[in-house]
Amino acid sequence: MNQPILLIMFFALGVGTCFAIILRTRLIKSESVKSLGAVSNTLQSFWLRRSSRAYQQQARYALSGFMETLAMLLSAGYPLMSALQRIASTPGSPNNPLMCEVREVLRRTRTGESLTDALQKLRAALPGAEIAMFVSLLVQANHHGGRLAELLNHQAEVRRQQIAEEIETRAQEAPVRLLLPLIVFIFPATMLPFIGVILGKLMWQI
Repeated sequence: MNQPILLIMFFALGVGTCFAIILRTRLIKSESVKSLGAVSNTLQSFWLRRSSRAYQQQARYALSGFMETLAMLLSAGYPLMSALQRIASTPGSPNNPLMCEVREVLRRTRTGESLTDALQKLRAALPGAEIAMFVSLLVQANHHGGRLAELLNHQAEVRRQQIAEEIETRAQEAPVRLLLPLIVFIFPATMLPFIGVILGKLMWQI
């Protein structure tokens, strides 16, 4: 075979090899980017779920105090809307999720939305049995009246007892949850020196 033909063949082979390497590198980078994107999306969705749960839990914990304050104002003769506005506008009032959603309810009513519709949106923003019960009481009182202050005081006391039981249950579960980190991290670290001594003796005997 002539030398020019061999040179052309080697040149074509080299170009093809370089092209294959470049293509493979780009494919690997593309797969890496896709993998990183999938991991990022998973972490983002996990964080959003955790944030949503924490947001709802803070609202649940703030509910009993809010109901007691609202009941006190209603007993003093405030109408429901005036009592809500008084709580939301009080200087130094807590800026918890429940208070933020109540302020959003008041903002919607100022733009012409009915109190019932605004409260239903609060229930959608904070899904949960306790918030649903609270919204139902307010809606019923807004439409039909009734002894809302007494009901709120009763529900606030029930909610406080539930929170106390939750805290007690978590305190009892805490030692059990600590066992796994102890087994995985602490115990192996304390056993390493003994294992090293035993292995050293075995190797010395061999």
